[in-house]
Amino acid sequence: MRASTLCAAGTALALLASPALGASVKGIAREAGGRGVEGVGICLLRRPLDSGLTGPCFAETRTDPKGRFALRSVDPGRYVVAIRDEGPGNRVWDPPSRRVAISVGGPSAKALRFQRRFGFANFQPEITVGAATIPELASFDPVDDLVFLRIFVVDESDPGASPTVLFLGQITSLDGLAIKLSLPWQVSRVFYEVYDPTRSVSGSIAIGG
Repeated sequence: MRASTLCAAGTALALLASPALGASVKGIAREAGGRGVEGVGICLLRRPLDSGLTGPCFAETRTDPKGRFALRSVDPGRYVVAIRDEGPGNRVWDPPSRRVAISVGGPSAKALRFQRRFGFANFQPEITVGAATIPELASFDPVDDLVFLRIFVVDESDPGASPTVLFLGQITSLDGLAIKLSLPWQVSRVFYEVYDPTRSVSGSIAIGG
């Protein structure tokens, strides 16, 4: 049996093939931070794609609790491995599919990489943050001190994910301060941290409701 293992930071896929048994397509679907994603649909489509990526699957499966999957006994041919995920709307797979070519006696394919990341396509209208919405700013002196502001959100559907920073910069004046932000559609609170060389304070702003 001839084997080829393809690894990437987002998703690692292993392909095994033999003339008698066909090929096995194995892999793991992960978040950008490395955690496996359970229940992700994996669809194997024959090429050419007459019905696009939404067509019927030649073979399909779902990832296990550790994000692993396996499609077995795949005949030689030209295929597309496509992600079919019904997860949070603020997450996207990049890319959503990759091509695979399995030849008689062994597979040949490019490195397959799938990574689920935060998608900035689904946004609510912009909001404006200023001194009135962050009252702690009034206790700092941006004229004489180096004052910095960090504004971030947490993915409420994935508490273990790293915060997404929306703004990070120095504040030089409170007069007319107006920071426009685009917020992910599932966000209900925006968090902030104000700090200078000697201290820091933090808080949050409720969105909607």
